Amino acid sequence: MRDLVASEPLRKPGQDVSRDELLEFYAGKVAPWWVPSAIEFVEQLPHPATGKLLKTQLRKDFAGYEFER
Repeated sequence: MRDLVASEPLRKPGQDVSRDELLEFYAGKVAPWWVPSAIEFVEQLPHPATGKLLKTQLRKDFAGYEFER
C-alpha cells in the first residue's frame, strides 16, 4: 500500500498560485512518489515558541481529510 502525500503550502501576500502550477513545478524536480496527492492551501502553519513546525497539530487539523479519488 502506498502512503498518500499531502501538501499544505502558504501563499505569500500578493502572490497567487494554483494547485496545477504547483504540480507542474514538482514535475521533474522530485521523484513521482513525493509529488503530493492533495494540496490544501492554508493561511498559516502551527508553530510553537521554538519556531518548529507542529506536525502533531497538522495531523489533528487534517485527521478527517478525504483525498479526492
